[in-house]
Amino acid sequence: MTPNFVEYNNTDILMDSLALTVTEELKKFLDEKELVTLSLPGGSTPKPLFDRLSMKKLDWQRIVVIPNDERFVPETSMLSNCGLIRKMLLKNFANGAHLLSFFKPNLSAEDLSKVIGDEIKNFLPIDICIIGMGVDMHIASIFPDADKLNEALDLTTLQTILPIKAPSINETRLTLTAKVLRESTKLHLLLTGKEKRRALEFALKSKVSWAIAPVRSILYDRNEVNIHYAN
Repeated sequence: MTPNFVEYNNTDILMDSLALTVTEELKKFLDEKELVTLSLPGGSTPKPLFDRLSMKKLDWQRIVVIPNDERFVPETSMLSNCGLIRKMLLKNFANGAHLLSFFKPNLSAEDLSKVIGDEIKNFLPIDICIIGMGVDMHIASIFPDADKLNEALDLTTLQTILPIKAPSINETRLTLTAKVLRESTKLHLLLTGKEKRRALEFALKSKVSWAIAPVRSILYDRNEVNIHYAN
């Protein structure tokens, strides 16, 4: 199925619209089940979205927030996605949400992935997933040059999260697998900038392998993917 591509006049309108859409989806899931899962990306792009979501009046205590991925650093680090989410989202009305942290100081990345992986299984499938994409077409921390790329893209894997390294990144990371991401009930791809749009258009039109364009792994054979773009 062709993804639903929506282009906005500017990023403010995009963030306003996506925050409203996700809020309505959260309300619907909250009416249907006791706990609702929301998976979020890191980086600077979604900061305005997190801020807007924090102002939405929802039963946040029943919402579990799961990062798409995380650097293997403490939440106090400026590089931490969990730290960013906690700072930008878990405030105002959303201060009661539960954030599933991807860092424990006494565990190695390998051991941590096993502990968190088992915990994540209790919340699958993810109800709503917002994900970004890099100009190299990576998603979460599934980079084209990653050491465990094939495992991360394997749709038959039983693993939910992997420790992962790549020459293009400076630190070990933990990433949700493509299988977990693509099986989210609602999936939103958030993009800004012409370079990323060109990369996405290439990924959509070409038939290159997922290893070259990991974003294709979440677009393949999905009932619905909503792509939100502003220059």
